[in-house]
Amino acid sequence: MEPTSSLPTSSSPSEAEETACVDAEVSPAPLDHDDAVLSDRPRLLAYMRALLTGSVITLIVAVILFFAWNSGIKGVGRIAVAQSWKRCAPLLVLWIIGASVWPTPYYRTAGKSSLLTGVITALKLLPVAAVAACTVYACLPVLNLWRETSSTFGVRLGELLAFTMGIAACGLIVIAHIGLWAARSVILPTEEPSSGDPAPEDLDPRFSRPRSTGTWQGCLRALQGHPFRRLSTAALALLPAIALVAGFGVPYRTVKSTYADTPTVTQTTASAIDDAQLPTYPTSFGTQKTWVKDVDGFLDIAGGAAGPILLTKDTITGIDPANGSARWQYRRAGAEFRSQLLETDPVASGDLGLITSPNGRYVAVVATDPTIYSSMSPEWRELDGTSPVTTLVLDAVTGKVILEHPRQTEDHEDTFQLSDSALLDGTVAYSLTDGSRMWDLKDIHLYKDTVPNPVAAYVGTAGHASFIYGYDSGSDSLIVLPQANPSQPRKVTGALQEQEFGDIITARGWIGVYDDRTPTQHHENDDLKARRAHAISLDALSEAPGADTRAFDLGTTLGINAPASLSTGTISVFPATTPDGHPVGIRSLEESSTWKGSSSIGTVFNPATMTVAPLDQSPHYVTAVGITATNLENGTPTTNTTEGNTAVITTGDGRITIKTGDSRIIPLAEVEPGSTYYPLKSGEYNSAMKDTAVSRDDYHYISSLSTPGATLAIVNNTPNLPIASQSFRIYGFPG
Repeated sequence: MEPTSSLPTSSSPSEAEETACVDAEVSPAPLDHDDAVLSDRPRLLAYMRALLTGSVITLIVAVILFFAWNSGIKGVGRIAVAQSWKRCAPLLVLWIIGASVWPTPYYRTAGKSSLLTGVITALKLLPVAAVAACTVYACLPVLNLWRETSSTFGVRLGELLAFTMGIAACGLIVIAHIGLWAARSVILPTEEPSSGDPAPEDLDPRFSRPRSTGTWQGCLRALQGHPFRRLSTAALALLPAIALVAGFGVPYRTVKSTYADTPTVTQTTASAIDDAQLPTYPTSFGTQKTWVKDVDGFLDIAGGAAGPILLTKDTITGIDPANGSARWQYRRAGAEFRSQLLETDPVASGDLGLITSPNGRYVAVVATDPTIYSSMSPEWRELDGTSPVTTLVLDAVTGKVILEHPRQTEDHEDTFQLSDSALLDGTVAYSLTDGSRMWDLKDIHLYKDTVPNPVAAYVGTAGHASFIYGYDSGSDSLIVLPQANPSQPRKVTGALQEQEFGDIITARGWIGVYDDRTPTQHHENDDLKARRAHAISLDALSEAPGADTRAFDLGTTLGINAPASLSTGTISVFPATTPDGHPVGIRSLEESSTWKGSSSIGTVFNPATMTVAPLDQSPHYVTAVGITATNLENGTPTTNTTEGNTAVITTGDGRITIKTGDSRIIPLAEVEPGSTYYPLKSGEYNSAMKDTAVSRDDYHYISSLSTPGATLAIVNNTPNLPIASQSFRIYGFPG
């Protein structure tokens, strides 16, 4: 056997051919002209694929932003869909049309005119323009909804911008897909390939060579042909997302909502004042310089322990009675303080916004905070929501917040009153010492449903240590509760109530009660009968521990003079008879013709001094206020009689004038020309100096209020039936 020869140093012809094939596979052969053209055109495919990919990315980003920019308001997305889906539907039709006019593969017939080919290509691209127009058309109602909510409510719904971005992304997807079909058709060869050549769709989009097989080769081919392999295609893929995010993100970030769903609280407080240093009710008039304060958005004014307290739309101000400056102020911007329907006379009408404690040390108010929008109405495309209601109790001397808690909206018309140490809000009593919850009438089964007779809720000042559970205006009765033991209510009959509406009138924790305690059934046409009455504290009526049980005789009276009582902080009652001695009905009591120039006030009980006296023995009692021309020599109003008119009126040269209980006419301050809404000679400002009780129906535009430290004249400079802001001018006369 011959020995085995060594390995050959050169390849055989067959091995050389195999090596050449391998080399040919690794290094492609040079391209001819047609192949070179074909090798450039796959870039268009890559760009269109990148645009399509970018459009899909944009849609995904829009979905993410819809939740990231969501306002939390329900129904916005549903309404946006309802506003746009009909306009988006043509996109699907145009998509199908675009797919039908660009079949793949599409082989152009050789020899056709290039002009004709261009025209046909342009016509087949018309769906792209239609898609763009349809996309804009579908975006408009959503953008308009965003604009309307922004301008009307100040709320800029970010989800609407994201939704619009999503519509635009869908339009780009359709455009890119149609463009991709068009590109794939255009770049294919003009003639059909022979049976032995690979199909164009099998050509590598980058290298124009037959696709290799195998996992590794497939990965390499995918990497080499990926749209993001080049910087240009990667940038094109990100361009739609960047452009649309920037286009819709800029207004979202820069154009902020102007609506605040929480109030902004600013507060200035004052130092405490010793009880001995607190101001008292004036005992003289005109001895100190008058101050003037113009107020817009006026709601209410009341007397606190340290002087007047003013309530406007969103602000509570404690006023220094000496000069009219603000001692303290609490502002709740964005909220609105509640009051009853404001009439032109804010004092004598009994409209309440401020509730004071009997000792004047605390003041309570209800604030309606900004609306928290929670949904959108599909019918009106308006935002719906709820406005939280907050109860506030402030120290009337320092302005510090003593108590603050949310209040149920449905309880607004329910009981709301202050004692010297507690707040009764609805059915719950809160301590003013530490803000703790003391008791709930529902827990002790004394809520309205358990009371035998229907009662009306009382809003206002309560007793020093007792509350008014409710009252029955039809029978002059009320139910009182001791603060310390609310489970033991007491029914009181024969209370002196306002005649027309039967409202309870209190003064620093005291009310008037008929001596016989007989319930009275009031009817409009019934004649009133004079009865003896006395003033007594609510604490005594409720049998509260430590109650002041004294009773002060009010004499015989036709009833309580509510306007006069409210303006002076007293229990003021009508005389026993009218000047002519004729019977009088309920509605006639407050008519000026009934009294014929005589006073409508008989006896006055002043709880500040714990004294009771006839009106003519009350020199510090303000019975009337007006703007008159006054004879400075004798202090009487100068009057004239207009021709053909029997009514006597003053010429009105502009002096704030008061009339006291002892019938003195005192001019206090001059009125600047042009500072009143009505001409002074019109008589709108009680130039005839009629009593408060009988002037309020005829002259709504000036009233008085006695407060610790100052007597106020309040001039209404708003025309009758005001709809917008209330404009008032307050004159302060320190005493």
